Amino acid sequence: MSLVFKTIQTEGIAELSYLLGDDDEGVAAVFDPRPDCDIYVEMARELGVAITHIFETHIHADLVSGSRELSARVDSAKIYVSHEGGAAYGFEHEKIEDGDRFTFGETVVTARHTPGHTPEHISYLLADVDLADEPWGILTGDSLFVSSAGRPDLLGEKYTKQLAEQQFRTLRDFYLELPDHVRNRRLLKSDLVPRLELAGLRREATAALEDIAESGPFPDLQVVVKLQLRVIRQPREQALG
Repeated sequence: MSLVFKTIQTEGIAELSYLLGDDDEGVAAVFDPRPDCDIYVEMARELGVAITHIFETHIHADLVSGSRELSARVDSAKIYVSHEGGAAYGFEHEKIEDGDRFTFGETVVTARHTPGHTPEHISYLLADVDLADEPWGILTGDSLFVSSAGRPDLLGEKYTKQLAEQQFRTLRDFYLELPDHVRNRRLLKSDLVPRLELAGLRREATAALEDIAESGPFPDLQVVVKLQLRVIRQPREQALG
């Protein structure tokens, strides 16, 4: 064997973490770990790899990061966090900037700045070492989901417009430029349409369904951002009404 790639889902919230490594080299990295980090320690032991890197995609609003706890449990692991967008941290860490690369056996991980959900957000392109500029996958954190894009309003009204504009550019200029086998342009009815209806935007929800029907299985992701902006502009009272 060689490549090791495991997905860990946190029950109750939309959060995935990953363990990626190479069992020939005996090294691995964990991305966005949750606090109960025993699962990563046990998984690494079973796979015969040592966790050497802990990567964060961004500063989380709805998840308590397990990076510091995992680093304390695994002496060989350092924490790597984004220094893009003016981010600052109060703990020991290694900085990441756009374009930085890390190699784990036959796999190379490239950090790409993908602001919008948060100013410092980083996504990680995954590729074979011999084809480093031809990724086969990407870890998008909370920037891009299967059915929608990350919210740009979590830092408050003061930053929402700026982050929404950054999110739009990230979607249009980065994600949509990825190879067809990497990008996921599916806009699933099960997520976006109910959120529109919750915000009292039934007309927009109907229009979204029409756009999906007309565009086939791969509608333009710009639809997500435009409709998302309509949702976050609604007063809280209307959204709860």
